[in-house]
Amino acid sequence: MTNKANTDYILGSKLPPHSNESEIAVLGSCLIDKSAIEKSMSILNENDFYNEAHKEIYSAIVVLFENELDIDIVTLPEYLNHRKQLESVGGAYYIADITTRTPTAANVIQYSHIVKEKALKRQMISDFGQLIAEAYDEEEDVFELIMKYQNKAIDLTKNITTGNLRHISEYTIPFFNKILEAQEGINKEAIPTTNYYINRLLKGGFMPGKLIYYAATPGQGKSAKLVDEINNAEKYRNVCLYSLEMPADEFLGRLVANKEAINSYYFEGMVNKKLDKIQLERIDKRMSKLKNSNIFVDESPFWHIDKLRMDIKRIVKEYDIGIVFVDYIQLVDGTRKDRNREQEVNYVARTLKGIAKENYIPIVCAAQFGRNTYNKKPTLKDLRESAGLEQAADIVIGIYTPLEQTKDEDSDIFDTELLVLKNRGGKEHFEKVKWDKSTYRFVSISQHPEPNQEAMESYYEKEPNYLDKF
Repeated sequence: MTNKANTDYILGSKLPPHSNESEIAVLGSCLIDKSAIEKSMSILNENDFYNEAHKEIYSAIVVLFENELDIDIVTLPEYLNHRKQLESVGGAYYIADITTRTPTAANVIQYSHIVKEKALKRQMISDFGQLIAEAYDEEEDVFELIMKYQNKAIDLTKNITTGNLRHISEYTIPFFNKILEAQEGINKEAIPTTNYYINRLLKGGFMPGKLIYYAATPGQGKSAKLVDEINNAEKYRNVCLYSLEMPADEFLGRLVANKEAINSYYFEGMVNKKLDKIQLERIDKRMSKLKNSNIFVDESPFWHIDKLRMDIKRIVKEYDIGIVFVDYIQLVDGTRKDRNREQEVNYVARTLKGIAKENYIPIVCAAQFGRNTYNKKPTLKDLRESAGLEQAADIVIGIYTPLEQTKDEDSDIFDTELLVLKNRGGKEHFEKVKWDKSTYRFVSISQHPEPNQEAMESYYEKEPNYLDKF
C-alpha cells in the first residue's frame, strides 16, 4: 500500500494535516533574512512541506545557501528557471508575493516547528494507516504488528529535533556537588557492589547511565554473580531482573541460598532433601522479608531488544526501578531481516547502552565468553559472538576459575578471580575472591583498608562464622 493510499485509507475525503500559511512564512523568512535559512534547516527538510511548489522552492533555497550564493526575489526565480521549475512553482510573481505574505522573519523557528508538526502527523497517518490495514488481515501475527508499531513510533521520535542542548553553566553546580561528596568519601549516585576494591575502581559502584557485564564461560558463575549483586543492590534501589534463562522460582532459591548461606542443594528438586528446623525458620523469615523487598523479576524467556527498551522505560516510571540486571545479554533478540548474528548482538549491546543513558540507570548484564577460555584467563576478545559487545560496554568484569578446580566434585569453594578487563575512564584490575558455588557468594580475600572480616560479616548478616569455612 502506498503512502498516499495509507493516508486516504484513514482520512477519506479529508485533506492531510498541513499549514499553507506557515509554509509560506518559512519561505518568506528565508528570502527576507538569510540567517533564517540556517535556523529553518536545523528543524526542516524539503519533504516536510506539503505543497509541492513549496518543496521545490525550499530545495532551491537550500542549494543556493549551501553554495554561498545570494538568495532574493531575483536570484531564486532565475535558479528555478535554470532547473526548469519556475513555471511549476507559480512563476516569479508567486515568489515575490511570498515575501509580502510573511509577517516577520524573526519568528522563523516557530513557523518551522508548525510545518514539522504537520509533517509528522502526516507520517503517522501514513505509517499507522498501513498497520491498521494489516490488522484486518487474519494471517498477520499480532505480535509482529505490535513490534512494527513500536519501531514506527521510535522512528518518528528520531525525526523530532528538540535535542538536549544546554548552556554549560547548567551542569556546573551538580558537578561541583559531586566533587564535594567525593571529598567526603560519598557517591550518592553509585550503587555499591559486594567488593571493596571493585567499588574503588568504579568510583563507588554501579553508576547511572553505565552498561556493565559480568562475563564467564558457561557454568562458571555469571548468573551466580548477578544473584550476589542483586541481593546487595536492593538495599539501595528498586531492582529489576530480566531472567531469560532461569525460571523465577530457581532465581528465588538462589536468592535465599545466597542471603541465608544455605546450601542451594536443598532447593534443587527439593524432593527427599530434609532441612533442619533452624534452616526452615530462617527460610520462612526470608520469605516474609522478600514480600517487602525492592526486587522485581520478569522471567519471560524471549525479549526483542526494541520491546525491552519500551518495557524498561515503563518500569522505571511505574516501579521507580533504579538498576536493571539482564541474564544474559546474548539471549536478547536483535533479529531483523537485514542483519547477521554479529550485527544483531552489536545492535542489542548499543541499544542497551542507549537505554541506560536514556533512563539514567545502570544496566548490569551477564555475558558469555567462548568455551575456549576454560583453560586460560579470558580477554575482551573472548566475548562470544561479537566485538560490538565490548565496544558498547563501559565496564567488563570477567569471572575466571581454573578448570581443574571446578572438576573437583568434593568441593564447592573455588579460588576465583574477578578481572576488570575494561573500565572506561578508570583503571583495569584483578581481585582474588573465594567463590562458594553452593550459596552463590563471592567473598573477597584481599586485605582491605577496612577490616575484611567485619565488612563481610555485615553483608552476610545471618552467618557470623561464615568466613571460617574458607
